[in-house]
Amino acid sequence: MSALYDGKHYLIEDYAVSTIASARFNYTDPFQTDNSSVNVLAAGFSNPFPPDFPRPLTNVPIELNAIVRSSNQSQPGVYPGTILLNQTFNLDNLQKDLFGNRILHIATHGEFVPSGQGSSYILSGDKQKIDIHQIDDLRGIGELKLVVLSACQTALGKEGQDGVEINSLGFSFLEKGAKSVMASLWNVSDISTSLLMRQFYQNLANAPTTRAEALRQAQLRFIRGELTTADGDRLRARADLTDPKPAKSNPSDLSPDFKNPYYWSPFVLIGSGF
Repeated sequence: MSALYDGKHYLIEDYAVSTIASARFNYTDPFQTDNSSVNVLAAGFSNPFPPDFPRPLTNVPIELNAIVRSSNQSQPGVYPGTILLNQTFNLDNLQKDLFGNRILHIATHGEFVPSGQGSSYILSGDKQKIDIHQIDDLRGIGELKLVVLSACQTALGKEGQDGVEINSLGFSFLEKGAKSVMASLWNVSDISTSLLMRQFYQNLANAPTTRAEALRQAQLRFIRGELTTADGDRLRARADLTDPKPAKSNPSDLSPDFKNPYYWSPFVLIGSGF
């Protein structure tokens, strides 16, 4: 929807966009802008998992460190919080560390599928599929203002699919009380995703703004050519990684800029945009 084009402008250049998943959810819940009360639990899996996910998500460690400001980081992230990366990202740790956080950020492989109850899943760092039923069993989701599913592969683009598949996993978090969910409709560049996520959180933290407007402003920086692969290189150089240095990105990630809607338009906000 954000990439609708009238010949001069994309829709997102004029309007912030969020998606209504069900009439029974609260779509006017405001985001708490006091940074001292916003903690982030960021979980990620950067390794490949063949045959379904043969490519590593090399920028996931960089993304998490750019978002979360933890006590052992020399370069502060945006919000205070906890990072669960690769082997430390498992279902038990996710449950243990979930309480007391307002944002859950998950950067990993995963799949949203249209058929079969509970078929959608995200992949944990111990290579286990966390499905809808296990998400339903997590305690503490109701305290979350925002759930971000970053770098997840989806089933979209296959024959007979219409875009509603994204609701399956996101709807589960909303059903459990999370106020909004941000996710991507397709697999995009690892570099551009890291940059967009970092910019989104900076927007959310640095000004009185809504979740939808914070996403819009991040997307506008892509459209205007203000965020490029050079920014990705600088972000990688500054990162204080808790994981071994990632390998070089796939050549398909190395576009000089990310103006094309392919890079910025798959990210949708479901639930409260305020």
